[in-house]
Amino acid sequence: MPYRLSTLLGKLDSLSNKSNALLIKEFYEYTNRNNLSENHKLNNIRVVITFSNFLESRIFIDITNRNEILEFQDTKIKTKSEDPDGKWITT
Repeated sequence: MPYRLSTLLGKLDSLSNKSNALLIKEFYEYTNRNNLSENHKLNNIRVVITFSNFLESRIFIDITNRNEILEFQDTKIKTKSEDPDGKWITT
């Protein structure tokens, strides 16, 4: 489902973790200052919001271990029954 950047930024207010929401807003401001493309901003904000939801009550700053990030990435891997041809690998 395609999103608009304004829609994603509106979702920040509904995040349960307000510290992460503030950090995501700062990240968005950083992307604006560096003139990144709208698609690049959109993709990055989507992933960071999804990661924040995965963390639930933990704050980004508290992530100290590589495995905490890999746990999140592992949730995106599709099983053989979901994607028998392995097409998810190319996306």
